[in-house]
Amino acid sequence: MPPQLLTSVRSNGSLFVGSGAAAKRPIHALLVASAIAISAEIETQKGQMLAALLGANARPAAAMFTSLTSSVAQSASLRAVVDVTLSGEQLDIFEAVMRLCDIALKDRNRFAHWVWGTVHELEDALAFIDPEAMIDYSVKKHDRRFHVFGAPGILQGLSSDDFDYSRVWIYRQKDLIEAVGSLQQACENISALRFVAGRSDSQADQLYQEIKTRPEIASELARLNKKRETRPDARSQRRRKGRSEK
Repeated sequence: MPPQLLTSVRSNGSLFVGSGAAAKRPIHALLVASAIAISAEIETQKGQMLAALLGANARPAAAMFTSLTSSVAQSASLRAVVDVTLSGEQLDIFEAVMRLCDIALKDRNRFAHWVWGTVHELEDALAFIDPEAMIDYSVKKHDRRFHVFGAPGILQGLSSDDFDYSRVWIYRQKDLIEAVGSLQQACENISALRFVAGRSDSQADQLYQEIKTRPEIASELARLNKKRETRPDARSQRRRKGRSEK
């Protein structure tokens, strides 16, 4: 079962937020740290792939790539280069690898940017709270003395009467293990693609075929082909859009 909204698990649970959540759930926190570390490696692999595709012209583009702080912006810059350097099946494989990366990184975004918390009644779970919900809550309280993060290690209780529990995601230990596994798989796929990017020898063809036959990649390629059957102009539209935005 994937991670769930708190409202789907326990509508009246005792929610606490703050940096002390890591100490309350040390095993969960370690898994989250692993997920964030793997995510950083994925982003680095993207930059290395960009450099491999550009070859001798890589240094200025690599400098620009690393200056982009948004993962979305980095992926967009890489896709722009791929659109003019890869074609056919190689481009499809790239799309499959990148989509799996994007899916896996959704968990990372919550881990890195959302507020951590715990639910007293759910001992095997770590909560991630939408930071915008925290801002809304403080505005609703109309209390300048309300400081959730005033002291390290302190957890602040939030009332279910005032706080929107539908903006809280619950990750049990098995959910975090699955998230780490998905990120590791995505990292292995993009690492393999980075290794072959920019090459045109016979070994490169073999490596592309090896990546193509990985179960998760094969499944994504099948989904892409099915989508193309219903929208045969999807790729050409994307290429035209990329050129018009340059």
